[in-house]
Amino acid sequence: MRSIASFMRGTGRMKFRIFRALPRRRWSAWLATGGFVFSLCALPSLGHAAASDALAHAADPGDPAQVCAKAGTDDRLMPLPPSWAPAARQALGLAMPDAVMTRTTFARCMDGTAMVCNAGANLPCGKADKRTRRKDIAAYCADHRDAGMIPAYATGHDTPYTWRCVGTRAVADTAHADQLDARGFFARYWQALPGNVPKRSD
Repeated sequence: MRSIASFMRGTGRMKFRIFRALPRRRWSAWLATGGFVFSLCALPSLGHAAASDALAHAADPGDPAQVCAKAGTDDRLMPLPPSWAPAARQALGLAMPDAVMTRTTFARCMDGTAMVCNAGANLPCGKADKRTRRKDIAAYCADHRDAGMIPAYATGHDTPYTWRCVGTRAVADTAHADQLDARGFFARYWQALPGNVPKRSD
């Protein structure tokens, strides 16, 4: 069994392959975000062959229960290891081939439990942006005074709130926010792998 750290080191080679596969216009973004974080987000948009080749060169960490029992809690997202695909498919209720699952799904450990999230087209598998004051959203209100709802293209998909404009001021509806887990991730998008239930604190 390989540790998560070993698997993450293996993704060093994956980063290089992803870097070569990215269009030139994405290189600066890849570098600005530390490379690996951006490469995770870029995986679903890469061609099937490029993503599959990149993942094939990252050593599989082994049994998820043992890996996360050892890791405890680790907020770093890793591409779904190929051997975890069948369990992830069951946990998420998806009917996808393994190759698609590994290309669009992320994994992490929380309280010793293996958790998985499928990004699909645009689901936020990363931590939620809990800011309630954002200049980018305020800019939308400057052009859409008193808008009853600010669309996702302006707020981004990683906010847990719905937003509206009060005059030219952007207001977040914090009373009806998406539920987040203890680590700040969207609870509804993350599922524990079968037979591995997260611990609850009483």
